[in-house]
Amino acid sequence: MSKNFYGSIDLTQLLEAARALHPAFKRAGEKNHVYVNVSVWLNDEPDKFGNVLSIKALPPADSQAERFYIGNCKPGKIQPQELNPDDFGSDDDLPF
Repeated sequence: MSKNFYGSIDLTQLLEAARALHPAFKRAGEKNHVYVNVSVWLNDEPDKFGNVLSIKALPPADSQAERFYIGNCKPGKIQPQELNPDDFGSDDDLPF
């Protein structure tokens, strides 16, 4: 039976790592999109915030780059928050 989880990903940290050319980011596909490799796992126990899933950026195995947390998830219903375009800044300074 499927289960729904909701959570958040630290977009600020992702953009900083992408700008720093962290090896977890790769271009691929016909449209040359940028992807970030991730590791997602189910924790044995919820953390103090109720999160049961954790997400880390995953560099290639042959890289010495550090894995870093980018998000967590918990079971339940989605609780969206409103954003505006200024929350995302500009794509002009991205290296890809």
